Amino acid sequence: MCTLTADAAADKLPAASLSAEQRAQLATAALIPGSISPLSRQTGTSRKFIRRQRDKARAAIHQAFEPLPDDAEVLFYLPVTKAWLCQFVLVLVFTCRASYRRVQDAMSCLLDTSISLGSIHNLLAATHTAVRALHRTEDLAAIRIGAHDEIFHHNKPVLAGVDVETGYCYELGDYGSCDGDTWALVLMELQDRGLDLDHAIADFGKGLRAGYERALPGVPLWGDHHHILAPLTELVGYLESKAYKAIERTEAIEKKMARARARGQGQKHSRNLGHKRQQARDAIELADDVRVLVRWLRWDVLRLCGPDASTRLNLWEFITAELRARSHRSKRVKSVVRLLETVRDEALLFAHHLDKTLAVIADEHGVDVWWVRCVVECEGLKPDSQRYFEREGELRAVLGHKYRAIHEAVLEALRSVKRGSGDVENLNGQLRKYFELRRVLGDKWLEMLRFYLNHHRQGRSRRPGGSGKSPAERLKGRRLPHWLEQLGYQLFKTAA
Repeated sequence: MCTLTADAAADKLPAASLSAEQRAQLATAALIPGSISPLSRQTGTSRKFIRRQRDKARAAIHQAFEPLPDDAEVLFYLPVTKAWLCQFVLVLVFTCRASYRRVQDAMSCLLDTSISLGSIHNLLAATHTAVRALHRTEDLAAIRIGAHDEIFHHNKPVLAGVDVETGYCYELGDYGSCDGDTWALVLMELQDRGLDLDHAIADFGKGLRAGYERALPGVPLWGDHHHILAPLTELVGYLESKAYKAIERTEAIEKKMARARARGQGQKHSRNLGHKRQQARDAIELADDVRVLVRWLRWDVLRLCGPDASTRLNLWEFITAELRARSHRSKRVKSVVRLLETVRDEALLFAHHLDKTLAVIADEHGVDVWWVRCVVECEGLKPDSQRYFEREGELRAVLGHKYRAIHEAVLEALRSVKRGSGDVENLNGQLRKYFELRRVLGDKWLEMLRFYLNHHRQGRSRRPGGSGKSPAERLKGRRLPHWLEQLGYQLFKTAA
């Protein structure tokens, strides 16, 4: 006969007074056949109560040994605390880009609990306090090349600054304006926080460049090549489309002419057909000429592995003059000519910088700079082409044991030249997904977004060794705590 512990048997407690452990012992003992009545007398409870405990034990045993489908198997248990719920809300807001209402829906669907809009707001306000404290210790001295731009939200500009090397966002603010005075104040404040740039990259906005001249007069501001090539590419597409339409109109007149000839009226459309054919020839000629000029600008003037700065300047002037000679045939060509005349000096600053770097490499290795530039031109060839191997062999034969060191120095010099502000444009793309959730932006929201984007680890990256790291980790060169841990939370870890 199986009996309960001495405490339960001696006290003869009523059923309502039994603890959970005593009920478990009673249920286990009741599984033995013929034990219902003795257990009832022993504990001072009814036999009906004993049977209920026995049935619970049987149900638990059957449930434990019943085979379950794979998707119903319990993988691990999650201790849901108030701190964990706060982390859950923050992940929904920043990682999943959920609005307050969707956060409420997720809490109701997945956790069978509710949260008020005020609670979400208060949590983000407390998070901003922690983020601001972390930003007070921010050091921007390691940033050498910055990219600046504005993104507009409901016709209001948000000023942004990003480190080109790591993608770290060091400025994100809504100042109500993007004029020269505003940009100058923002850049001066960044200098107070330790920002000391070698040079920066930006588009050709007048306000940004005016503010940059006031705040950083001795730091070069390179022109972003994307903002030069994009309108040129659009122009080529526009002219080609216009040429195709002229061809279609000509073919339509030719069909009318053929039908008229069948009726003996061949002269009816002859004058119109000649006019349309001339328009088509002119449109095709203009589209072909502009396409060739734009290709020269892209692959000869603005290419990294291209000629020296003076040669690039002469080519730029030639291309501009050729486009100017055709500007009377299209207003869009005229606008592109004005763009090229305006941005020439800023767009070619990278070439002057590269020339100086190659001259230093030549002096360090005691060779003529022409040979160093030959190595650069060789790197511009396809690495798996026959021409590349032939040219590399020639340079190895001439430079001898110096070739390896010169080649590595040239590769490093080419990697250090950044000609586009793609990083800040990429940031703008990420921000737009968050901006869609709010009609009104505030400094608190933008500062928290900047913190999250800087400390969120990216699953993949085109930067060498950038996968699995956050921009802040790439900037500082070491592993940092998870962004939730930096806010004071403890991450949940499954049992090993």
